[in-house]
Amino acid sequence: WTCDKTRGNKRLMALMYLGSSLAALQADADELKKCVWKIRKVPGKDTFYILNRNDEPLYAPHEYWTCDKADGDKRLMALMYRGQSLAALQGNPDELRKCIWKVRFAPGDDFSFYILNRNDVPLYAPHEHWTCDKTRGNKRLMALMYLGSSLAAL
Repeated sequence: WTCDKTRGNKRLMALMYLGSSLAALQADADELKKCVWKIRKVPGKDTFYILNRNDEPLYAPHEYWTCDKADGDKRLMALMYRGQSLAALQGNPDELRKCIWKVRFAPGDDFSFYILNRNDVPLYAPHEHWTCDKTRGNKRLMALMYLGSSLAAL
């Protein structure tokens, strides 16, 4: 599930499977492994790296990587760069900076959080319309950021 078929097939999309739950995935070990994320503190900062099961960091890409080119060009995809690790990105501070996230408590629940990219734009689960598998079941929902938004604006 890459979004750059003509550019190297390296940019993996962060997806949610519509209609599934953690309980439903308990019986499928291969699918369950895909749901595990690691959160690593950036040394000396109040920010974090979010890594998938392969230690590939989640990142907020350049604004080119929207999924709504014909509908406002505002919905930025959360991606992982396949085959890259944090260690591999240490020599490239511009790319490493894209991998930094802020985690902030959401009101009303001790274990609910907002996840904000380096520009304070919140990560969100969009309406069911925003699936990336229109011809394969309409079940894979993209994790997105709405360009120009902020927690204060919401």
